[in-house]
Amino acid sequence: MGFPIVRMTCTRCNRTEPGAIHSQPRSYQVDSQTRLPVHYHSGWCFDCDGVQNIEDISPGAAIATIRRAAATLSSATPRRRWLRTGWDCQSYHWLDEGSQSSREFRTRDWHRLGSTLDELANRLAFLSRRSVPARCLHCYGHNTAEMERCADGETNGVIHPGCGGRFVVEIKGNFRLAPPTTMLIHHPDGGLSHEEPYEAPSLHSAVSARRS
Repeated sequence: MGFPIVRMTCTRCNRTEPGAIHSQPRSYQVDSQTRLPVHYHSGWCFDCDGVQNIEDISPGAAIATIRRAAATLSSATPRRRWLRTGWDCQSYHWLDEGSQSSREFRTRDWHRLGSTLDELANRLAFLSRRSVPARCLHCYGHNTAEMERCADGETNGVIHPGCGGRFVVEIKGNFRLAPPTTMLIHHPDGGLSHEEPYEAPSLHSAVSARRS
């Protein structure tokens, strides 16, 4: 699997930081029956003094996904075909935010949408009970900050915390990442519980799921 190599260089102190850090799969063990994926983003950890993966415990992404699902459901219209009835829906995807594409929904699509909504309901319930602030996923401390974006003409960047300079983002190439073999399991408060074997879905099964 290929990923771009992103580097950020501060215009004031010339410090270089990674623009993105790829992590192995992580899940919260919410209870004995429920696991939820750990969402994270690149942020600044003052304890690590650098860019790290920071827990994303904002409900914004879950709410946006629920709204897209609601738009899909509200736009569903039956289309009769020979020997069966299909449903045409306006489908909204995170990769094409703001655009619409019409496609036919089949039984498995409805089941998959239902599973997604169940997971989102569990995530919102989990986040509503979460009282501990977001953690750095390297040192597990809470002394973190968002990377504030800025724009200077045609150049975009982020503010260098503690310096005041501006990190300019550049793509330096790409690299291939070996498939993960383990998953990190977290407590509901974000602390690390343990590591266990992990088998990533095969490309064939992923393609078959999209085609079904």
